[in-house]
Amino acid sequence: MRVFAILSLAIAACEASEPQPPPLDLPAGCNPLMGGVDCFLPYPSDVYLVPDSSLPSGKRVEHTGASKLMTDDGQTADFGDWRPFDGFSKNPTIMFSLGTETSMDGMIRMDDALDGSQSSASKTLLIEAETGRLVAHFVDEDPRADDPNRVPLLIRPMEPMQARTRYVVAVKGLVDSEGVILPAPEGFRRLRDKQALGVAEWESLAERYESSVFPVLETAGLDRSDLQLAWDFTTGSDEQLTDDMFAIRDLALEWTQNNDPVVSIRDVIERDEEDRAWRIVRGDIEGPLYMERDTQGAAIHRNELGQPSQNGTAKFRFIAVIPRRLINRFEPGRVVHFGHGFFGSPSEVEGGGARGIAEATESVFVAIRWKGMAELDAAVMVADMADNPPQLLRFGDRVHQAMANWIVTSDAVINVLHQLPAFQRPTEPESLGLVISPDGLSNAGQSVYDPSFQGYVGISQGHILGGVLAALNPHLSRMVLNVGGAAFTHMMSRAGPFNSYLAIIETVIQPDPFERQKILTTMARVFDRFDPATYAPYVLNNKLPGSPEDKRVLLQVGYADAQVPDFASYFHARLLGVPLTEPTPMRPWGLDTVTLPMSGSAMTLFEFPDVDDDFRQRAEPTSSGNKVHEAIRRLESTKRQIDAFLKPGDASQIIHPCDGPCDPE
Repeated sequence: MRVFAILSLAIAACEASEPQPPPLDLPAGCNPLMGGVDCFLPYPSDVYLVPDSSLPSGKRVEHTGASKLMTDDGQTADFGDWRPFDGFSKNPTIMFSLGTETSMDGMIRMDDALDGSQSSASKTLLIEAETGRLVAHFVDEDPRADDPNRVPLLIRPMEPMQARTRYVVAVKGLVDSEGVILPAPEGFRRLRDKQALGVAEWESLAERYESSVFPVLETAGLDRSDLQLAWDFTTGSDEQLTDDMFAIRDLALEWTQNNDPVVSIRDVIERDEEDRAWRIVRGDIEGPLYMERDTQGAAIHRNELGQPSQNGTAKFRFIAVIPRRLINRFEPGRVVHFGHGFFGSPSEVEGGGARGIAEATESVFVAIRWKGMAELDAAVMVADMADNPPQLLRFGDRVHQAMANWIVTSDAVINVLHQLPAFQRPTEPESLGLVISPDGLSNAGQSVYDPSFQGYVGISQGHILGGVLAALNPHLSRMVLNVGGAAFTHMMSRAGPFNSYLAIIETVIQPDPFERQKILTTMARVFDRFDPATYAPYVLNNKLPGSPEDKRVLLQVGYADAQVPDFASYFHARLLGVPLTEPTPMRPWGLDTVTLPMSGSAMTLFEFPDVDDDFRQRAEPTSSGNKVHEAIRRLESTKRQIDAFLKPGDASQIIHPCDGPCDPE
């Protein structure tokens, strides 16, 4: 023991005698890990967490001084200035840089087997600190970067992460274009090598690394000396994301229990015989308002406790399409709610794709506006980009109202619409739509639909927001989600519809691609409030009160979709816990497979053999586009599968609609 003590003292003396580097010269608020080369990265990071007892987790994300995100003209671009975060996203885009040109060689990319990222041999690791679980992910680089020494590297987790949970990120073995191992940024190097940062603001950081960060990495089998960068971050609470949405859901359901929606018909348009539609009905539904006002850019109306509350009532538009095939049969059809596309309009239900599905399924299609993410909201969003960047994503408040409106609409289907002449068969003899059954019964004056069953078909954004609606609306037991996905900040990196959105951010907010990516990265927690990734656990496994016991979801997605990237679709499937149907043209990572027909929930993958997929690895929207996104909804095989699925009880089946794998060509 005495010998050991003497040796220990000798080692300590030797270490103490080693010359220490001069203090880092860092501005106030600068994250020291990059040694001042960049004061914000890596991100997300717990260096930005401060105590705040007013928030659910007891903490708040705070950027100050040199870490504060700014626009090119000196305005704040910090979303926390509008709505404080109590931690970081469970679906983060994790951004880092080593401050020099970095080769992507050896890093796990989007199409690689992602279990490679769950090995200690991976060059990037994402570790759940308490359990040691390695989270599957891939790495992107931002192709818009114009300086090889300032290229954002982006880690994208591809399996579920937990709320209020600390994660440790590690980077090792990264090389330059010549294959030479890159040095660690100076700030982290000093922490790794037990040298003082020399900055009073960060005196406790080394202690925290020694007690909480490096032990996690050592347990994962990593050699400390190999590390080029490592840091930790803690996810925020689920409550901060979902409390408003769940409260508005409960309020809307309570309102419908005590009130019938007031429906007024604007137009009943009879179509000519060549049209697949027999009748188009346009009108208004009056239901509860949970916003400060019924206009674009409005915020949630709150009571004295800060909770969502009703602010009178408001009208919203609906459009219903009654297909011609439906009126040629005696039995009533189904009602299927239709979710429109990216900042689109309910009038899309009148388009060929929606009409084709309505005809094939002999269903009345009903559409309303996705308030917040509809065509009327786009102008407010663009104005906020220029005038008030922290409020850029405030349109998410209106998405909460949209979810309430869908609940009210489905209640109107049950209790009101079928009683209106616009949704009833004619009574005059020989009229189109009046049918006599084989046993002589007439359906004169009867509703064209059976109000006991309602389904949903959402395309693109209708899939994305439909993934939220699937958790919230107890009237919808069958959800078809077509060519969408989950995790907005992952999707927007490659989604065609976001191209103009990103271009405006570049022009108005931040032209520097490196600084712009920081802003995009911090968007994740704001998007989480209305992201299907947040609500996926409540769709099938942890259903909300009142949800149908046999709720089922069918995902239809396309490989090499240029509008919504297919990897985001696979991610959504993993979050929902649904399998991939066989036979399939390929097997995305992390999905179990199931043979058909089956009862339940699943994802079917379509592949068009002649579609160029070279663009998929680049983390930017493709300018060329392709037919995948639009074509899937028009396939006869797609429609057959939807028709078989949108049925009540055991009659609902997921069938294999293709002759072999779904490669429609």
